[in-house]
Amino acid sequence: MDQGADMDPVRTRHIRLSRPPRHQAYYDRLAFLVTRAIKDLAGDRTPQAAGLRIIDVGCGKGEIMKSLAGAGYRPLGVDLFHGCALASKPYGHTIVADLTTLDSLFPNGYFDLVVCSHVLEHIENPRRAVEAMKKITARWLVIVVPNLLRLQNVFLRRPRIINEGHLHGWDAHHLRTFLEVGCRLRIIRWIRDGIYLTPLHRGAFLHSRILRGIEYGALPFLAPLAGGSLIVVCEKAEGRS
Repeated sequence: MDQGADMDPVRTRHIRLSRPPRHQAYYDRLAFLVTRAIKDLAGDRTPQAAGLRIIDVGCGKGEIMKSLAGAGYRPLGVDLFHGCALASKPYGHTIVADLTTLDSLFPNGYFDLVVCSHVLEHIENPRRAVEAMKKITARWLVIVVPNLLRLQNVFLRRPRIINEGHLHGWDAHHLRTFLEVGCRLRIIRWIRDGIYLTPLHRGAFLHSRILRGIEYGALPFLAPLAGGSLIVVCEKAEGRS
């Protein structure tokens, strides 16, 4: 796929518009978890009855937009890079924009819900990005970041380079502090992500129900803060923009 002239190879080597099947399976499952959380927020209402205005900030390849569209929602996608907006376009309208200045593009409270998945770690000023997202949502934000204390990192003997595009990182404790103290949001729910057993992701076993039951059932129950990503549902604190 032509990623566009804006896809500078130095600035964007962390962007993967094509992934190995085992990695793509993880991001598809993550999109499912985010969609399920949004459906829970809507309660018993259908997507049409709920009428939620949803924006996917940093839509990337469009896994979350695809999942939301499949559930009946009509999300808007925004990304800094033309190649990502193009990849997500089949699943809804997309625009190219700076994520930290969204509040200059949309009125205050224009959306009911903002999704921001695997984005904040790439931004020089993540707090500024969250403040912009707070202004354009009327109530909810669903934020997802990689988990520095995921199980795979616990047994390392020395630090490694996780991703050249990551400027920041959080464990669950620091993420809560960042969002609730630094950004003045209220976390109303933590979504348990799977604990990814990479060595087992080979052949037919990659999509087996047994593996999924272990990764997304038993292990997260035993170690709820050790998943691959930290997924939180937040709402704006009353009286705060």
